[in-house]
Amino acid sequence: MVNTGFEKGSPERVQKGWAMVQRNVERIRSMVLDILYYAKDRELTVEAVDLVALFGELREGLLKKATDLDITLDIDVGPELGTFAGDLARSGRCCSTCWKNSLDACRSDRQKERHSIRVGARRAAPWMSSRSRTTVSAWTARPATRPSRSFFRQGAQGDRLGLFISNKIVDKHGGEITVDSSRAAAPAS
Repeated sequence: MVNTGFEKGSPERVQKGWAMVQRNVERIRSMVLDILYYAKDRELTVEAVDLVALFGELREGLLKKATDLDITLDIDVGPELGTFAGDLARSGRCCSTCWKNSLDACRSDRQKERHSIRVGARRAAPWMSSRSRTTVSAWTARPATRPSRSFFRQGAQGDRLGLFISNKIVDKHGGEITVDSSRAAAPAS
């Protein structure tokens, strides 16, 4: 599109093509980083992670995409959560990946007109529990509780590496990711 935009003297086409180039370069960059991360076993940099602050920071980054897709993004965390011992950067990456996958699943689901994502966190000392629920009807997992093996959304695009990486991050923290797609109205993701 960029080349034909230049050939035809169409700045609009060049601009649209350049936006596509930038989007695809970011996807390739992200995929390469995922491959590199997955290929090497890394130690966690453990510190006190404030989940309320982390969710607030991540929300700002994903709110525009949710708004552009006409998806309601609701964050339900209370200030009483406190902190947990974990790797801040990797915890953020894991949450961001799960939310982006939820947004992509909503975008791909043509069975409903409107979608919403509700993210929450609860404290169950010494653990922190985070949950993401969507209104997507096309979410499946095989088997339902093992995202590290086969984890996909029907009709969705993407490289699926992010979910493997997220599972590895959560596992290194001593936790687990589970999927419950049994609730037809709002399966967890």
